[in-house]
Amino acid sequence: MSSMSLTPLPGFDPRRVIWSPPDGRITPLCSYCYGPVPEVPLIVWTPAGWSAHFCDKCQREQFGIETFDDDEYEHVGPPMRQDQMALAKAAVAVIADVKHLFPDEPRNRGKFVFRTCPLCDHGKLKIHREIDNGKLRIICSTDNCLTFVAT
Repeated sequence: MSSMSLTPLPGFDPRRVIWSPPDGRITPLCSYCYGPVPEVPLIVWTPAGWSAHFCDKCQREQFGIETFDDDEYEHVGPPMRQDQMALAKAAVAVIADVKHLFPDEPRNRGKFVFRTCPLCDHGKLKIHREIDNGKLRIICSTDNCLTFVAT
C-alpha cells in the first residue's frame, strides 16, 4: 500500500488532534473540532497506526479539501459499468454547465436554447426553462441520449 502526504493549511494546531490508538474504537466525532463526521470522513494515520478523522468543515478549513454533497445526482439501481459511469459523469457535467449558462432568472423563464449535444456529438440539446416554476428541461434530439428535468 502506498502512502501520500497531506500538508495542513497555516493555522492548523496539531496539539488539538485527538488520535485513536491502533485497533482502538473510532468515535463519531471529528478528531479536531469534535463535531459530527460525515459518512466517509478524511482519515489520517501515523506510521505507528494511530488515526484521526476529520469532518467536512475541518477538511475544508484545515486542509483545503472541498467536499460535495452528491445526493442531487444519486444513482439508484444496479452497479454501473465503467462506460456507463463515464457517460453519467459527462451528463452531470453537461447539466452543471447548462444550469450555470441558463440560470433560473425571470429573463430566462419560458425561453428555449439549442446547443450541440456534447455527449453524442450529433444531437441537439433543447434546453427550456418553464415559465411558472422555472424547472429546467434538457432533452437531446438523439433517442436515449439525455433527458433531464430539474428545479
